[in-house]
Amino acid sequence: MRTVQTALLFLMTASWLMGESYIREYSYNAGENDSKASARKAALDAVKTELIQEIGVTVISSMEKETSIQNDEAKTMIKSNLATFSVAMTKTEILDEKWDGEKFWIKVKMEVDADTMKNEVKKSIEVESAKRADASLGAVREAVYFGLMNLRTPERVRAVTGKAVTLPMAGDENLKVHQTVVEFFVRYGVHDDLYREFLIKTLAKITPEWNDPRAYMIFTYLAEDRMYNEAELKTIFDFFSRNPEYTARKYYRDFFAPAKAVSDDAALKLVERYLDLIQSGKIGRPIPVTLKQELKTVAGNLPEVLRDAVIAKYEGGAQ
Repeated sequence: MRTVQTALLFLMTASWLMGESYIREYSYNAGENDSKASARKAALDAVKTELIQEIGVTVISSMEKETSIQNDEAKTMIKSNLATFSVAMTKTEILDEKWDGEKFWIKVKMEVDADTMKNEVKKSIEVESAKRADASLGAVREAVYFGLMNLRTPERVRAVTGKAVTLPMAGDENLKVHQTVVEFFVRYGVHDDLYREFLIKTLAKITPEWNDPRAYMIFTYLAEDRMYNEAELKTIFDFFSRNPEYTARKYYRDFFAPAKAVSDDAALKLVERYLDLIQSGKIGRPIPVTLKQELKTVAGNLPEVLRDAVIAKYEGGAQ
């Protein structure tokens, strides 16, 4: 049975892809107020609708690997967007008709543009998929908001972050969720490795733009915990390197000011890493930050015992 259904689906798909015309019949039961003209229009509209739905479902079925939309759902989707799909119907010819005052029977030849139909189906699937995804993400967003009301145990924190990391940092609603998560975590000193990993991965994908809210949120969170591993530091400084000169300096000063570091040693490492990259022209795009711009400002945040040594080390290249 499955083989027969597959063969029929193949033949139907091949038929419309080859641009063959379709001949269909339809009988319309007229209402009390129907005239011959209104009955004809109703019959013609109905037979067009049936054909558009038939072809649309066939196309969607042939794309089963690309969508989870079932046949009944496909019919509803096509019917609700009938005007959109109807643009694929390029020619309609009435071959025969009969009217007895109660029923209007019509026989119609129709042609459908295969490429247009397939494109419209794809667009509709994308819209429908986006609606479903948004509905699903909406439930996740609500769960995160609810979970933030109780962060008393590591298990509850992980329950929140486990959901939060499924929300990409894109779109106003998702950004609001992450902003709230960051604000709660910073306010209550909550640290979670899963969420931190998510933020670092997100930072690696950001193409910088002025005042990017994602970068602000990420650095706000990271600034509360300065024990960075090498991979994290690479991601952070790579982000600085992709920023315009002024923005790179601002991010470093605002969120990674050495004065906030957990120890003198950590402060020194951050400063030297930053200055080494500046010296090699790797911070700021398209115009790199210069040592002359940054040396005294950045070194000035260090304890006096370290400040003079750092300035002495780098001032030769800051001319």
